[in-house]
Amino acid sequence: MAATCMMSDEWTLIYYGGMVGRAEFLRLIFEEAGVPYKEIGDIDVIKHDVIEGKGDLYPHFAPPVIKKG
Repeated sequence: MAATCMMSDEWTLIYYGGMVGRAEFLRLIFEEAGVPYKEIGDIDVIKHDVIEGKGDLYPHFAPPVIKKG
């Protein structure tokens, strides 16, 4: 049975772009597994959605964070 990947099933990698290399291990995992993902590195999004917990993510102090859907 073939699995279908819907847009809501896409992985998102959220990280602070100012910390070089911090999300590299997650990128390598996604790339090696052939998993499509998008990256968000905007500090304003991170502050609002991740650190302050005002988006759809559980509050998290130190990105990188991954999210599916």
